[in-house]
Amino acid sequence: MSLHSFDDQFSFEDHARAMAPTKAALKAFFRHNVDPFSECNQTKFSATVKHLWNDEKGGPSKRYLKEILRLFIRAVEGEGLSVENDDLMELVMITSNTKISIVPDPAEHCYQSFYLRNNELLRIRVYLQHNDVALRLWEASAALCEYLLEYPKHVEGQCVLETGAGVGLTGLVVSRYCKSKQVLLTDYTAEALSNLRHNIALNQNWLTEGKMIDPPLVTSAHLDWEVYASGNVFCEDEAYDFFFHKANVLIAADVVYDLKMIPYLAKTVSNFLSQNPTKRKAIFGTTIRNWNTFQIFERELSRINVLCKHEDETTITKLPYYFPIYFSHQRSTVRICVMSVSSSRVTVS
Repeated sequence: MSLHSFDDQFSFEDHARAMAPTKAALKAFFRHNVDPFSECNQTKFSATVKHLWNDEKGGPSKRYLKEILRLFIRAVEGEGLSVENDDLMELVMITSNTKISIVPDPAEHCYQSFYLRNNELLRIRVYLQHNDVALRLWEASAALCEYLLEYPKHVEGQCVLETGAGVGLTGLVVSRYCKSKQVLLTDYTAEALSNLRHNIALNQNWLTEGKMIDPPLVTSAHLDWEVYASGNVFCEDEAYDFFFHKANVLIAADVVYDLKMIPYLAKTVSNFLSQNPTKRKAIFGTTIRNWNTFQIFERELSRINVLCKHEDETTITKLPYYFPIYFSHQRSTVRICVMSVSSSRVTVS
């Protein structure tokens, strides 16, 4: 992926696999196909949606695909054409036999998937109707991936700890493409941890190119910011050894949003960095929805002598796109910050 144009880079299938907004996905189909309502292109559209519908390894939600089909048929009819294509009619029959509840179901899951380097497919299970924000994919996670893919020196050869890992996208990409030594994905809720384990297992062959590797390149563990902020962590804790001894890089995406948790998050960052101030760093990707919230986080970091250096906005703008998900928030709203311990706290023995 070397293009920088977001609109032109991704195909209809790319958009649909990523569960981009249905209208954006259809625009991609129209943009990449001359005479999109021709018999040939109706067949092409139907084949793509049918393939995703029948994807046994995990595809977009049936609800999402039915909506794309509905909008496409409406667009065909809007051109004064009748829906007579055999493949399109077959798809209508297949999808109509699947009833979709209008009542949101928190247990309903689906998969967002992305073609990355060498056309390798990464699948991520998400729960779009669950109220746990850790069970869905966020723009800053994709942006942090894109940043680290361009600047892998931050994590190359390092043990990397991801806090607030959510569905695990960033840590998985770092492990596969950035030559990190080992990655530990951590989160707080039982639901998030269960989903992390699933996504690691789901992508195991992708991570290892089918090889057996011991110890595993990517593992998961529970990590509570309140506990790690206090410093009173039992050595039996799942993340203890990685946090205090192994890891040199802490990464996180879209974790700065809850005001009451900011002091704990900042102190967790500080405690991580202070274990080895000259060699450790933290790299956060944050979608700026409210500048005041992020500024409170920065002030808390400054108060405890943690430096926060923002990557230049031009650097972020010029990153290649790998993920067609920037619709609710453009990538220009994401900030990448590299954190380190203030030199006044570093003592040389």
